[in-house]
Amino acid sequence: MRNLITWCGIMAVLVVLVMGGSTLVTAEDAPTTTPMPAPATDPGAAPAVKPPAELLFTQAGEAGQVKFKHEGHGKAACADCHEGATPLFAQARAKEAYKMADMYAGKACGACHDGKKAFAAKGDCSKCHESSEE
Repeated sequence: MRNLITWCGIMAVLVVLVMGGSTLVTAEDAPTTTPMPAPATDPGAAPAVKPPAELLFTQAGEAGQVKFKHEGHGKAACADCHEGATPLFAQARAKEAYKMADMYAGKACGACHDGKKAFAAKGDCSKCHESSEE
């Protein structure tokens, strides 16, 4: 009986995950097997599929994980980060962790978080990184 209950519990969790019951992506920084849909032709148009509300980046070293919230970046259109000849971010999970040195050089998050367009990536780590002591 215990095995049946455990199996049913596992299946219930899988159904919730597959059906999109969770908006928090908790997979480690591995590429997704399901790429985002092709970008809309109108840069101001809403995306064909709503992106996840939050992405959790756990490979952040001692600074603590980073919880990226699409909503907090509402002034930027999807195309600003995910389109063009060299998009800042592919529409899939990164294969490698983002490096702070790259951000300080204006890559990835640092393209906007330069202290002019948005708060600087260098400085108050707690603006992005969650302390592991909380």
